[in-house]
Order: sequence, then structure tokens, then C-alpha cells
Amino acid sequence: MARLKYFISVIIFIKGFSIELSAQSFTTKRNTSEKAKMHYAEGVKKIIENDPKNALKIFLAAESVDPNFIDAKIQIAAVYLEQKDTTKALLYFNKAFDLNCCYEARVAYKLGNIYYKKQDYKKAESFFLKYIDNEKASPELIYKAKKFARDAHFIDSALQKPVPYSPKRLSDSVNIMGANYRAIFNLEETELFFTNQMNRQEDIYYCLRDSNGNWQKAQPFYAVNTDGNEGSHALSADGKTFIFTACNRDLKNGELDACDIYVSKRTGNKWGDAKRISKAINTEYFESQPSLSADGNTLFFASNRPGGFGNIDIWFSEFKNGKWTKPRNCGAKINTPDDDEMPFIHPDGKTFYFSSEGHPGMGGKDIFMSQRLDDTTFSDPINLGYPINSFSDDVGLTVSADGKTAFLAKKIEDKFFRMDLFTFELPESKRAQSVSYIKCRVKNAKTLQTVIADVEISDLITNKKIFQQKTDDVGEFIVALARDKKFAVNVSAKGFIFFSENLDLAENKTGVVPYVKDILLQPIADSTAISQNTPTKELAATVLKNVFFETNKAELSPISHFELDKLVKMLLDNLSMKIEIRGHTDNVGKPMDNKILSEKRAKAVYDYLVSNGIAANRLRYSGKGETIPIDTNNSEAGRANNRRTDFQIF
Repeated sequence: MARLKYFISVIIFIKGFSIELSAQSFTTKRNTSEKAKMHYAEGVKKIIENDPKNALKIFLAAESVDPNFIDAKIQIAAVYLEQKDTTKALLYFNKAFDLNCCYEARVAYKLGNIYYKKQDYKKAESFFLKYIDNEKASPELIYKAKKFARDAHFIDSALQKPVPYSPKRLSDSVNIMGANYRAIFNLEETELFFTNQMNRQEDIYYCLRDSNGNWQKAQPFYAVNTDGNEGSHALSADGKTFIFTACNRDLKNGELDACDIYVSKRTGNKWGDAKRISKAINTEYFESQPSLSADGNTLFFASNRPGGFGNIDIWFSEFKNGKWTKPRNCGAKINTPDDDEMPFIHPDGKTFYFSSEGHPGMGGKDIFMSQRLDDTTFSDPINLGYPINSFSDDVGLTVSADGKTAFLAKKIEDKFFRMDLFTFELPESKRAQSVSYIKCRVKNAKTLQTVIADVEISDLITNKKIFQQKTDDVGEFIVALARDKKFAVNVSAKGFIFFSENLDLAENKTGVVPYVKDILLQPIADSTAISQNTPTKELAATVLKNVFFETNKAELSPISHFELDKLVKMLLDNLSMKIEIRGHTDNVGKPMDNKILSEKRAKAVYDYLVSNGIAANRLRYSGKGETIPIDTNNSEAGRANNRRTDFQIF
């Protein structure tokens, strides 16, 4: 009845407008015949008395008296719409609109709504745009009309150009009874965590992958589950930090019920007690749906806290100096005046998926993809398309390290409330960048005991440091790395010769092939003792794998500074340490030319160390040319290994 009373109350005329209308081929309640006016007034009375059936008869009688009576047609359409007879409602709203498109602005809005529900999206968009152009349109409805018009335009296009979509249901080991959603994996994809809702109880479950690659039966995650609700979670790349949402937990006197973000850490095979992650992140407002970057330094989450663009926005906090910073809003490219939620940052560190009902979509909440360009700058979101996005709410998409394999929950049509997890390949234009990873355990080369070490990884193309952390309590680290780049890896610990590696993942085009190994750090004391006691013995040399020169030149490439600065630090930390820098080449060219070039390159490293505070009497350099190969010279890969700079302790 509310919409009926609306049409009665809004039609108000001023004198000048009435004169204009009377000149048109329609009449109004002001200038129709007396008999039509009498019927109209009786119809309005019946509406007020909540008697739409008889009101309709009377309005129809008014229209029969005056076929051009626009107010009667609007009221007839409104009653039919109230009675859910959209066919006749559409007929009479169109009749009123045809008499005069601007007489009552909301007629165009109603026509847009009806055509939208009838899936005639071109006409729906047209009428919503006509409503927006009407000078009497209300600001509140203008916003809604713009959204509907954008959605109608998008749907019409999306239905004509569906994206590839072949979902496959995960096994019964994962899809247990109830609603299953938000699949999250560790970087190695050996563990799967998901949320299950059964009888209004939300809990977190996990599955382990067996040696055949199959998921074992899902088990409750007892370490974090309680009698309350837990769900919408994130997992660190190494699988040792679990971040999740819990509602109405640990409430103190006077606190309102709320959802907060909690964290639990794993030591060995045991998970620690869950604690609220940070006062900076958790407030008296709603905080939920965390997503953690692969480096563990950025946490995205959804919140309705003040300062956003809409009801629920996506925010992020950074881990700096041992604590989480004050959250910042992701900005207007991501957040809208409507709800924006369920963030997922891919392990590539830049591809960002989220759900929104504010961006143009299929109606309800759709899944979008954006690229994070810097902290608060994102590219324009792209809808994943139909039928990945449906006419229902689509939320909680996650994507594996390969960048193309997605996981999403879909409703199952049966008598129970059921959602199952499905997997599918994303269209190429909607994929994240494929990432591999490096996973290592650092040990003492002499005792094989765990070493807690500093790990730094730099992008050799941009010369930008992308990772800097200590190994965990068992000397392990795991880092996601983009597959189209080259990286310098340095692992160092006090009292040890540092480890250097050069990773060229751009050469690997076959898939996510990780770099996994034990790193054995040589104690400096042992190396010094060997060099002093056995001066004639050929000592093991440490290759500087990230020191580079141009072909046939001896000038250091700027990206070499990352590695050489580590060598400077090691020498400054160990003042009694003396080293010889040696240059080597392959066997291409004349032996004497190779020897001269190798010596010049060794001298360039020597000069860099001296210029950075290392005393010259602690250093010496030599050029070995092609005389000490460490690989074959019969292949390009072998020759590349032989072209190197290394050092020995003397």
C-alpha cells in the first residue's frame, strides 16, 4: 500500500504548470471532467481505507470517463503493481508515460524496475536514464537509478558475451554437510582451510593433501573453534600464522557484541591460543574477512567503521616495527557507497579480488579484480563476468598460486541450506600472475643444527628489496616469487659466511616449480682456521652469484651492490677476516684475454669494498681466467656458471 499512497501524495501542481498541462493531449485531476474527478476521489478514499480491489474498479471507471486522464492511469498501474500483475502494471505505466513523460518522474523509475525484473535490460536502462534526466527526480532515487542503469547495461552485454566457466565440485572429503565457503591454502597447497556453517553455527575446518594429491577428510580446527562463530579466515604463506574472524568472543562489561579479527600461531604441529590481532585493527565496529599478503606484511579486511565510503568498506593495515599500523581505507576505486567486502590478495602481491554490490554487475554482490599499484592506488575494478557472477550474491573467491585456478562457493539447490566449494579456471584476462616460491631450511654446515638467519630477497630487474625477514624457530622460510622475474637471495647469520643465490624464474614456463633446499652456512671460524693451518690447500670458495658485469667489460652493474653490501657487512662484523676476490671466465676467446678480464673484474669488486670502508690489507684479488671451471664449457648454461666472481678466506 505504501507505493499506492505515494502516487496519491506526490502529484502537486503549480498554476503555471497546470496551464502547460491543459494544453497537452492529457488531463489531470485538476482539469478532467467532474465525473472523472468524482471517481478519482472515491478511488483515493478506497486506497486510504486499504481496499485496493474496489479502488481499482473506481480508477478504471474514471479512466473510462476520460481516456486521457493521466492520474487515473498512474493509480491503476500502481494498484496492478501492488497486486503483482506486472503485465497490466507495465501497460498502464506505459500509457501514462506516453501521455507525458515528465508529468510524474517516478513513472519512468517504475517502468525501469519492471523491465529490469522482466530481464528486458535495454528498456530498463532507457527508463532509468529518463528518470535521471527528469528535473523532478529525487536525489535518493537518482543514485539507485544510476546503479540500476549501470547494472542493466552490464547485464545486457554480459549475457551476450559469457566468459568460459566450467566449475568442478571439490570432493566429499572437503564438501561436508551444510554451507562450505572461503577456501584458503598454504603456499605449497598441502593444507586447505574453509568455513562451514551448519545450524547457524560457523566453524573452521581443514584438510590435508595426501601423497597422491587427494584431500583427506575435513577435520574441525579445534585450536580456534568455540561454541561461538568463527570463519572468514586467512593463512600466511608458510602456513604458520592463521588469522580469522570471531564474533562475540572475549566480551568485557559494557562491550557491545561485535566481530573481531583474531590470530593463532603454529609452533611445530601445535597451534597457540587465539588472540585479538591488534587494538589498531579491532574496534567496537565490525571487523571481518581478513586476507594476508604473501609476505605477511599487509592485512586486508572488511569493516563498517567510520571514515569509509559506504556501509562496509575494505581497509588494510601494515605490519611495521613489530606491530600493525592504523588501518587505511583502500580508496574510492575499490569502495563504493554500497557494501564492498571479502578481499583476497593473491600471492603475487598485486592482484586483488573482492566482492561488491556498488560496482556495475549482475545485481547483488559480484566478484571483481583490480591491480594494486601502490599502497592506496588500485586500477579500475573489472567484473569477472557472467556466469562466474550470477544473479545471486557471489562472494569469497580465492585463487591458487598458479594464478588461474579459482575456488568459489555456490549454492546447491536442495531442501537444505547447502553451499559447496567448486574450482574452475579463470578466463585469461582475469588471472593473477603465476607465482612460484622458495622454501629453505638454514643449518650449520658443520653441525647441521638449525640456524636463525636473516633472509633478504631483491628483484634483480628493479633492484627493489621485496622480502626481508628472519627465519622461523626451526630455521625455515618460504617466500612467494613472481615467475617472470629474476631474484637475488641472500641468507646471513652472525658468525657464518653468507649464502648467495640467483633465481631466474623467467626461464621456467612450465608451471609452479618451487626452489626447495637446505642451506648450509659455513662457520667463519672454521673457514679461518682451515685457511691458516692448510695454506696450500685449495679452499672452498663462496661464489658471489649476484655480482654482474656487462659482456666483455669490468664495470660493476648497479644491481651488484645488493650482494656486495652484504659482503661489506660481513667483513665489518668480522674484523680479523681476510679474503681474496677471484675472477673467472669461460673458455671462449683467448686465454690471456680471459685472464686479464677476470683480473679486472676481481679488481672492480676489490675497489668497491675498499671504497666502502674495508681496509686494503684485508683484501687481495686475482684473475684466474678459464683455469678453474666449475662446470662444463660445452653448454651455454655451463659456461654461464664458469663466468663468476668468488672469494676465499686467507
